[in-house]
Amino acid sequence: MDFVSEIKRTFGLKYVYVWHALLGYWGGLDPNASGTKKYDPKLRYPRQSPGNLANNRDLSIDAMEKYGIGVINPAKISEFYDDLHSYLASQNIDGVKVDVQNILETISSDLGGRVLLTKHFQQELEKSISTNFQDNSIICCMGHNRFHLPVHTLTVAVFYRIISINSH
Repeated sequence: MDFVSEIKRTFGLKYVYVWHALLGYWGGLDPNASGTKKYDPKLRYPRQSPGNLANNRDLSIDAMEKYGIGVINPAKISEFYDDLHSYLASQNIDGVKVDVQNILETISSDLGGRVLLTKHFQQELEKSISTNFQDNSIICCMGHNRFHLPVHTLTVAVFYRIISINSH
């Protein structure tokens, strides 16, 4: 019996979801790792807005500013999501929680701007979710900027439900 089926059986779980960040991991993909080269990740260095900087400092974004984020080539994001989600589905995973969705805001200035880049990534994410998982099985996290609302098409219901239950 595979691992996921075993934990479902052992603990009486109906669903098992897996966490991933919008760019794969908090710091994106390692551009030098052999398994990521086909997605053409490039190191980019976030720039925080003055409004964000007026809040308490966040060590994770400070580290990303210093060391960079391995940003997947927008032309390859569909392939990345489909590869990731089809693998997870083949392992009996029922859905995903996608975190750090707001990071695009800080690295999008020469990639078409934050709204267009977010729309593109979100559409490709939703397409992969609907292809690979039943029941639109996604929990959105850290995507609560007001410009995210118009770009969510399939996940907006989950977005509103999550925001009303646990806004952060």
